[in-house]
Amino acid sequence: FVFVCVPTPMNTDGSQNKKFIESVFEKSKKGPIYIIKSTIQPGTTKNIQSNYPDLDIIFSPEFLTERTATFDFISQTRYVLGGKSENVSKVSDLYKDRFGKSVAALETDFESAESIKYACNNFFATKVAFLNEMRLISDKVGAKWDDVLEGFIRDGRVGHSHTQVPGP
Repeated sequence: FVFVCVPTPMNTDGSQNKKFIESVFEKSKKGPIYIIKSTIQPGTTKNIQSNYPDLDIIFSPEFLTERTATFDFISQTRYVLGGKSENVSKVSDLYKDRFGKSVAALETDFESAESIKYACNNFFATKVAFLNEMRLISDKVGAKWDDVLEGFIRDGRVGHSHTQVPGP
């Protein structure tokens, strides 16, 4: 198994720069299963797989917060594994051996796994943007932001993550 964890920064035009991830596969050889952990746009893994049909590739996104990355890695709530079922099954077994059988593995295709990661990222970005706006409104009307935030997150449907605005 080879874990592919390289940056995928944005270009100045807003598109995703894939030069780092593409360079990995230009140098790769048949044998191991390549597990892409980098955040990529839906459709990217399928394109890489079609460019390198002899390689075994899956997409398994990370769901980490920068501040708590180590803890998040060892205590994940689920693993998302996208790719050919035989490769996904082998990686699922690897994760079960390493992290235990109690963590659910969602086994799916490339595009669905990539879309799951994008849905999560976009949801949390929306949550931060929303809370930034609410902070501005609270400041403008003289509300106590800490009280507003506390009352908001005590609604069990909201959750505590991504509530530190304007952020560090």
